Amino acid sequence: MNILFDPEDLDGYRSQIQSISKASKEKMGLHIGYSFSIIPQQPPVPVQADQSGYRPLPHLPFGIETTFTLSKQLQNGENRFSEVWLAQVPTVSSAMTSVTVVLKFFIPSKLPLPTTESVDLKLYRTPQELVGCQYEAYMKLEEYQGKDIPYCFGKFRVNLPWDEESDVLVLEYIPRKFSDIILDDDCAAFKRLEDPEVYFALFMSTLKFIETAHRLVIYHLDIAERNALFDEINIRVVFIDWHNDVKVDFSGYAEERAPFTDLYTLTKLFYRCIIVEGSLEERLKRDGLLWRRLAECGGVYDPDINTFS
Repeated sequence: MNILFDPEDLDGYRSQIQSISKASKEKMGLHIGYSFSIIPQQPPVPVQADQSGYRPLPHLPFGIETTFTLSKQLQNGENRFSEVWLAQVPTVSSAMTSVTVVLKFFIPSKLPLPTTESVDLKLYRTPQELVGCQYEAYMKLEEYQGKDIPYCFGKFRVNLPWDEESDVLVLEYIPRKFSDIILDDDCAAFKRLEDPEVYFALFMSTLKFIETAHRLVIYHLDIAERNALFDEINIRVVFIDWHNDVKVDFSGYAEERAPFTDLYTLTKLFYRCIIVEGSLEERLKRDGLLWRRLAECGGVYDPDINTFS
């Protein structure tokens, strides 16, 4: 069942959503073993002369209708409008039988119900708008798929077990978070990031990518540990869950604040995940212009520029 949002009939829309939400609680939800068929799309192949730093493209049967089978739940619970699952997909590689991918379901009945006020103020976002904002980020940043963002294998609409339709993004699976690395002193990435110059170089390359996204009018708006994965082979932070909605982001900032929001949260992320305490700040201060930019957005503390940290 596909429920279309009608701003002229909020009561009718809310009633339909409440009805299907009740049905979702009475029937079995998404579960291990649940499967459906979609046609995975092949991401663009990098055209740069230097293709180093790209992760290998998974051997999915691109362009062929394929069964995706749920294997593990990664996200669910109260105040979450999506469910995130791992799924197994048959592979075209002779070296393995299946590939693991991530499925992010945008479920209408899990969203907050629209109110007259939220609609009038244009604060309400339909499931289609939410998934559209995220999908747009992956498409506009397509040359960075496989590097700074996951490969995206398409946006689809599927039927859930309780007969509700949901949009779903199919993404590359990257198992570790950036914040996990600082807790694992046995991994090779930890040992490399102990070098202050390597950590600073990682910060600068990540900052450059975020600024590139901004030039394309793409904003993350929720840079946090849960949304920062890590490519251990290429020593690269990989960002997921691009809210990319400057009209209403979850921090409440207006459109003109979006770049500062990303810059602030990016700097705080790197401060939290640092291994050698104080080394990043020392290195940043050598670049006066960069230090001032970070201080102006609140990412670092400078008594001559701001009064908060």
